[in-house]
Amino acid sequence: MRNPTQRLMELAAAGHTTYDREGLICLLREGHQLYHAGLAETSAVITDQQNGTPLDEILRQCLLGGMPPPSGALREEAIGALAYIQWEQTPAALAYVELVEVASLRGVSLVPE
Repeated sequence: MRNPTQRLMELAAAGHTTYDREGLICLLREGHQLYHAGLAETSAVITDQQNGTPLDEILRQCLLGGMPPPSGALREEAIGALAYIQWEQTPAALAYVELVEVASLRGVSLVPE
């Protein structure tokens, strides 16, 4: 199996040369699955890394990352926010965002109208 980051970059590149709706939807579906698998993997890693870290410290890391969790956030919510912050900075996540933006410019989305 290909590296998910490499595959998401290939999908983003393919999005620039795909103009038909069905082709873009296929690219988005595959990218969507890879994106969420990567986020889940990142979340598992962050959960392990933050084992034993006080909630206040996790909340501080979220604030430093630019995503303040809601007031009264539970530990799981704070760890989820921290995982999202870190995932969104990866080349894989950025490639998926590029694919979504290209498709959006062509009027294509996975969200039904």
